[in-house]
Amino acid sequence: MQGYKLIIKLFPLLLLLAGCAREEAESGKRTGSPAVYSFRADMEAGSLKASVSDEGICNWSVNDEIAVFDALSGTFCTFSNGEKGGAEFSFTAEPEREYNFTHAFYPASLAKAEYSVSLPAEYSLDLARSASTFPMLGVIEGENLHFRHLGAYLKYTLIGIPETADSIVLSSAEVSLWGDYDLDKSEPALLAEAGGNRVCIPLEAGSSSSLAFYIPLPLGTYTLTCDVKAGEQTLISHTTQTSKEVQRAKFLRIHPEVPEFSGGSGSAEDPYIIEDVADLSALSFAVGDGLMREACFLQTTDLDLSGTRFSPIGTSEFPFAGSYDGAGHSISGLDVDQEAANAGLFGYLGDAEVKDIVFKGASVKTGGNYAGTVAGVLNGGTIQGCRVDAESSISSAARSAGGIAGIVRGGIIRECATHCSVSAGTDCAGGIAGYLYAKTEADTILVLNCVFEPVYKDGKMASATLQTGAAAAHMGGIAGSANVAEGIGAISVANCYAYPLEMRSTLQSGAVVNYIGGILGRIASGNVMVFNCLTPVTYSNVLIGGTRLNAKTYSTYNAAACIVGAITKDGSEVHRTFSKNTWPLCFNSSNNVSTSNIRIRMGDSNMRGFGGDGVLEALNAGVAAWNAENPDAQALAWAFDPTFGYPKPVGVDYPGVKTKKISLIGDSISTYEGYIFSTEEHQMNKFYPDSGNNYADMVLNEQETWWWKIIYGKMVDARLEVDNAFGGSTVTYTLTKIDGMPRDPSDRMQENSLQKRYLDYGVGDPDILFYHGGRNDFGQYGGNTDVLLGAYDETSLQNAYDADPGTLFNNYSAGTVAILRDFHLHYPDAKVLMIVHDMMSDGYDAASNAIAAFLAAKGFDIRCISLHEPGTNNKTNETLGITKEGGTHPNSVGCTNMANYIFEQLGTWLEEPVQKKGINTENYIIRDESSSWE
Repeated sequence: MQGYKLIIKLFPLLLLLAGCAREEAESGKRTGSPAVYSFRADMEAGSLKASVSDEGICNWSVNDEIAVFDALSGTFCTFSNGEKGGAEFSFTAEPEREYNFTHAFYPASLAKAEYSVSLPAEYSLDLARSASTFPMLGVIEGENLHFRHLGAYLKYTLIGIPETADSIVLSSAEVSLWGDYDLDKSEPALLAEAGGNRVCIPLEAGSSSSLAFYIPLPLGTYTLTCDVKAGEQTLISHTTQTSKEVQRAKFLRIHPEVPEFSGGSGSAEDPYIIEDVADLSALSFAVGDGLMREACFLQTTDLDLSGTRFSPIGTSEFPFAGSYDGAGHSISGLDVDQEAANAGLFGYLGDAEVKDIVFKGASVKTGGNYAGTVAGVLNGGTIQGCRVDAESSISSAARSAGGIAGIVRGGIIRECATHCSVSAGTDCAGGIAGYLYAKTEADTILVLNCVFEPVYKDGKMASATLQTGAAAAHMGGIAGSANVAEGIGAISVANCYAYPLEMRSTLQSGAVVNYIGGILGRIASGNVMVFNCLTPVTYSNVLIGGTRLNAKTYSTYNAAACIVGAITKDGSEVHRTFSKNTWPLCFNSSNNVSTSNIRIRMGDSNMRGFGGDGVLEALNAGVAAWNAENPDAQALAWAFDPTFGYPKPVGVDYPGVKTKKISLIGDSISTYEGYIFSTEEHQMNKFYPDSGNNYADMVLNEQETWWWKIIYGKMVDARLEVDNAFGGSTVTYTLTKIDGMPRDPSDRMQENSLQKRYLDYGVGDPDILFYHGGRNDFGQYGGNTDVLLGAYDETSLQNAYDADPGTLFNNYSAGTVAILRDFHLHYPDAKVLMIVHDMMSDGYDAASNAIAAFLAAKGFDIRCISLHEPGTNNKTNETLGITKEGGTHPNSVGCTNMANYIFEQLGTWLEEPVQKKGINTENYIIRDESSSWE
């Protein structure tokens, strides 16, 4: 075995490998674009591969592959010997990419990232003598690869390296090892002549407190000693307690019996203390070697892993089955990037407990399946109270990625909140878990009290995105798919809130993509229950190839819906779950699915707690019902979150910044289905979207309305509070006429009066009110007279202002004053923007400006902007580009131009902070409609 080169893998000192770099390996590069690299591969005499002469000449088999490592990227490229066999192996490079190859392994399937190989345990010396795929190490010599068989391959884990250490020496008293290995040499030194008794690995002082290195060893039975040195001084010395048997091709793990942490003994009463990155790395190394898998750990400080490539804690061979308590501390900069499956802070959790960790800026990637911030795989344990921020991203190149766990095969996830971006190359992406899969009768899965939603970032809604690449997408705000194998386990998703901002498919726009839902993408079996959940998601949150679904296209997807994309097996339940009135609740392809109590498909205003629909009461009634049946898994109460205004389980996630809230009072031009009041007793009339009218086809997403474009497209840190608009509304408290004149109020007139609707439903608790009414008053007489305008001289306006609260008026001017006066009394600090419709008269334009001036003199912070073109009557303002397909309703382009003009004129004022005026309102009853979050 003399003449071997030493192979080393350092954690987290991978940057030191740059010191091993040769000059750029142009010798193996073929010219042309794209570049082709090639080597001739031979083997040392005595190798066991078939057809190898004593001179090392060999005939490789067709399709043989070797892995050649690239020092520049820390990964490897797979070289093939082509279709005819022989000794030449080649690799087609990426365009404009250079490589610096250092060494190789055969077969390529054993090579892993970061300069290491994984030797199969089933290889034995007897097998090697008859096999042609025995692992070999390749040394690059010019354009040639010279292969030698590996003996044993040692992984030595060392924890707690002092900052002053400058070398590690591995030695044995019973067997000869080989000489020094210098990381700083441009050409790695060959091993010294037989008879040496040590291997020396130089370190950069202070560069790491923990590392693992890999090295080939001779065969035999002997002890190994590892000394950490500073010059000639030995700082740490460890000798194996018993002689280790070293066999050819066996993977040998050697490590200190008990790694040192910053304190504790590992019991539940005295957990090991994690107070720095070295402690966390020590935990990863120990569990990976089969140690401390059932110990208890407590994090006592915030940890910053930035710049460190982290190896997940626990594997399928050695799952973590202890406890880890983050105690509310953060882990920043978690960076897991591996080709292997099971990526996360924990790679594989068995019957473990992980709780109360805050993840900031995590990046978790796997080239295979199962990626999650907390765990790639959860198999029977509990994850509780963990949060993942909007700067984090989770991705799997294959399937199953989740904000908390990639796949759950059993166990509980509770009180967790995520805001991250989640992507699966094929299918199964979820805000909490990629895939819920109960495989055996003993497997039960519970997701309880969890939240997935966006945040405000740079003034705009951001993150909380899901992405997959398969036609069977399996995307859901809580989980991509829920499946109980053969119906012998059980899955419950209860008391959860999910608002995936975007659910994206990478397939071509127009492709049919199935299994997309606000809570679950798909229920694929029986024994699955969704209970007491809420999602405000609509079809416009779904993008196929970059194009949003809309009012016309969503109906072409037979497995996409606001709660569950599809239920494809009998025997599941979806009940007490709430959504907007824009999209089917669940697409059922089963005849035996319970969907009780999901009748409440309401408007956004109702979901935010306005209009008396009782959504909060209904959710908390569901909490009581759940808790009565589940004393050991209690659901949390719900309250309104001030960030977006929707109900959420209290205490799961910290509320964000209380953004500037915008409410609307208006007619059909301000409507959009799912955003206006909609109760069991009364459905307000919407206009948009209305695919039945060809002139309304252009506004097919709420994002195309004029108000969305201002609130979310123009303004910074603003959100919609309440849209109190409805089709056919008038300001005037009358609709019909007798002999051409207005008649007295009636019930029907009251229902269509903005004055009455405002008194009945209010506008929430806004900072700014958009007031856009009057078009239907003007249009009552064909849009040619100002019969319902009313007087707008100062005396008339003053009389309306002085009238008793609740007084209703039968003309536009007095009615507008009454609405805005009442609003100002309730919200004295709020701004008011009056908007004059373009298809009005000069009279309505003048009246609106007079009202604004009158109220400004009363202390209102009010502006009036007119879309009306002076000198016209009932005409579209073509100068501003308020285009329509017909009638009075702007299309998408018209809404865009409306928004642009309004913001160009008044954007600075809209963005200014609200001024506190402290107006006395003690003589008035103030409605308490503010969101509560205790």
